[in-house]
Amino acid sequence: MLNKKSIFKIGIIFLIYILLSSHSPWSQYLAYRAEHLLIMSTREDGPTYP
Repeated sequence: MLNKKSIFKIGIIFLIYILLSSHSPWSQYLAYRAEHLLIMSTREDGPTYP
């Protein structure tokens, strides 16, 4: 049987878990990087889009 103290401990552990398990914004970083990435080259290439 759960008493008030054990329910409180479970609630605190759950709250700490929720706060510490944040997601990583990796997909937003990849989208930003793809949009702003500039690759410099000295070799002449043909046009990418006709």
